[in-house]
Amino acid sequence: MAASYPGATYSPRTKENKAGVIYDANKKTIGYVEDVTKLDDEVVAIETELGTLPKGGFASVRARLDTIGSGATGPTGPTGPTGPTGAGATGPIGPTGPTGPTGPTGAGATGPIGPTGPTGKTGPTGAQGTAGAQGTAGATGPTGPTGPTGAQGTAGAQGTAGATGPTGPTGAIAGDVGRIDVSATAPGAPSTNDLWIDTS
Repeated sequence: MAASYPGATYSPRTKENKAGVIYDANKKTIGYVEDVTKLDDEVVAIETELGTLPKGGFASVRARLDTIGSGATGPTGPTGPTGPTGAGATGPIGPTGPTGPTGPTGAGATGPIGPTGPTGKTGPTGAQGTAGAQGTAGATGPTGPTGPTGAQGTAGAQGTAGATGPTGPTGAIAGDVGRIDVSATAPGAPSTNDLWIDTS
């Protein structure tokens, strides 16, 4: 809660002990209403003695008390009229002071951009530079592992059979016509189950 003083004198509220409590000054660990109301009475007595706004027009009560016995300073009198300007000779010009700091750059608008000048002629092509030396071949890296065998592709389709060529002409039999005999064995020879031909 805000204090009432110095704008007004403090007015404490009424306080009472609990029923059956009797004030005993020797019981120093117990708080009684008499202890609080005594402080209230002292505060009210001081504020009443000083009155409200005891500093008056001064910065503090201490400043006001410091003026007691020396008398307060009276108000400043009005300023008198300005006297006539003297006619003395002009004194010598003093030395030039140091140059002040440079003022800020003005905020004038930027002028328009001028037209683009014509393009100059293309210069001659420079001479061809010499070819750089061939760098050394890098070392061959190790052979990588063989990859897995791919899946067997499907068999291609059977091609169509070519056309049968025409039968050639029958050749003439030269010489005498012989006799062909087929026998299990040749005459006068052991059985061999071979085919023999007698062309005599």
